[in-house]
Amino acid sequence: MNMGRFLTVVMITGLAVLCLLLTPAFANKSAVRIQAPETVEQGQSVEIVLHVSHSGNNFLHYTQLVELTINGEVVEKWEYSAISKPPEEEFTLTYIYPAAENLEIEARASCNLHGSRNTDKLTVSVVSAD
Repeated sequence: MNMGRFLTVVMITGLAVLCLLLTPAFANKSAVRIQAPETVEQGQSVEIVLHVSHSGNNFLHYTQLVELTINGEVVEKWEYSAISKPPEEEFTLTYIYPAAENLEIEARASCNLHGSRNTDKLTVSVVSAD
């Protein structure tokens, strides 16, 4: 293969990759939705499920971070990279937390190129076990 043909192939491949990254199907932000009970008895554990979505996960473009905050404190971070990206475009993460008081839950997911579409918020009321 001569040098001119090689450079043409490299340029076409580079343009194809760039087009994939800029196509709307691939150019989206990560999103998250929290699922948890509205109320729980004091002292019981709460199962918090995070539903994360991001179209077009590949080694160049993927959900990079999912962060869970409870009552203003970051309690868990899931970090991903090109070599350890999320399992699917839509996936769930589960976290168990002991309920001693009302819980103000926040979660966000962030794409490595475009950031976060939303921060989801949910309140779980803790009621007396009496």
